[in-house]
Amino acid sequence: MKKPLVKALIFFSFLIIFASFLNTYLSMKLWDYDFWWHISNGRYIAENGKIPDTDIFSFVTNLEENSDLTPLRTKVILHQYWLAQLLFYKVYNLFGEKGIIILRSLLLFATVFLVFWWLKREKVRFYLIYPLVFFVFSATLTYQGERPVLFTILFSVVVFFILDSFKKERKGILFFFLPLLMLLWSNLHGGYILGDIIIATYIFAETLNYFFLRKGEIPPKYLITLSLAGSAAVAASGINPAGFTAFMAILDFSPKYALFKQNTQEYLSLLSLYSSKVRSVDWEFLALGALFPILLAVRNRKFDLVYFILLAGLCYQAFAALRFMVYYVLIAAMVLGRELNRFFEENLKESEPGRSRMEVIAASLILISSIFFASGYWDFKKVTFKKADRFSVPQGAVDFMEEQSVKGNIFNDMGYGGYLSWRLYPSKKVFIDTRQLNANVLTEYGWIISSVASLKNRPLPEGRKPLWQRLIDHYRVDVVILD
Repeated sequence: MKKPLVKALIFFSFLIIFASFLNTYLSMKLWDYDFWWHISNGRYIAENGKIPDTDIFSFVTNLEENSDLTPLRTKVILHQYWLAQLLFYKVYNLFGEKGIIILRSLLLFATVFLVFWWLKREKVRFYLIYPLVFFVFSATLTYQGERPVLFTILFSVVVFFILDSFKKERKGILFFFLPLLMLLWSNLHGGYILGDIIIATYIFAETLNYFFLRKGEIPPKYLITLSLAGSAAVAASGINPAGFTAFMAILDFSPKYALFKQNTQEYLSLLSLYSSKVRSVDWEFLALGALFPILLAVRNRKFDLVYFILLAGLCYQAFAALRFMVYYVLIAAMVLGRELNRFFEENLKESEPGRSRMEVIAASLILISSIFFASGYWDFKKVTFKKADRFSVPQGAVDFMEEQSVKGNIFNDMGYGGYLSWRLYPSKKVFIDTRQLNANVLTEYGWIISSVASLKNRPLPEGRKPLWQRLIDHYRVDVVILD
């Protein structure tokens, strides 16, 4: 009698929260500054049949005086996203803001649902799945920007799903589609490197398991297949316009790259962000971060080397830079959820009546929790399918410029550069956008935007123009568009 009741309570609980998740994703307006230069590039590719090799949207970047000091980084940014940019452009061209918001929402929703499906397939108890799914949802809210990184968030789960299924079952046709998946991923976003790292971790750890830690448990055929197909997938990821330049750029630790990272939040460590109160605490990450060493201790040798390397590496990277936080949460939710469930199965000796009563109580509480959550997050009025025109889109300014046929070179807020390129290119070019492709231009932008009068911070001679004004004059700027 109780089992059907528990199933019904669980079904409606997850139906409510997943509907609330989707509603939350859809309610966010199209806001990301980077989106506009992505579709501007997509439009250029569609119209010209080629990927640009230089910054076509800036009138200052390609001047001889502003030589490129970081060509590897430039190549990655110009070439690595081309397929996602083309896709975003096509969707926006056909369906406008609504199409992009739906695409963004579906990619994030698919990520959360895939984690849920994996946990359910692994027979993790529903009252463990419930908070883990919330952790994943909360982490994805940080990445609601309309950018190619959405594909990396989803594909990181897909690659782990495929590899772990093959590890568990020693077979599976999906595994042999891994090279095609990596080929697709590497042409959508530079985050394919994470997929290569996950694959390499499986090959490395399973090789160690075969020879040293789990002798006799791993069939040679499985290890050979994993190594060959996994290596083919990594090789396939290099078939993109930038090749393996993304790897080379990451491994270049020279000081010239520091300029692009020093004021970018996603490159800052979580501890520095928390201590400076720039960012609220990511409780889902801290909870899963604390659970990892606990389960590692109690599970001991039962905790597979593959998962230890993956979680330890991702956890370290997440603490070092915010941008890795979501990937730790995604993989940790699956791995630690299963390990915690196995610990309960091995150590909690429950009678059938006792377990049934507990499940009814847990399912009832989860349903109540889901209803409360939905009451706070579910709001159809917020689903407007519009762009954030008062936040990241200077629509009124561009409308005015077009109506009045405003002439001259533009100095613009960096965040506005992408939208200006989308609306005004090729008749007008911008000063800079959020790609920050040229270190010289980025530095001079900072001097102008901060009204720097002198680099040596000394009083200027009488009649001497301040540095920011000399730069404005040098670039013959006639139009200024600032927040």
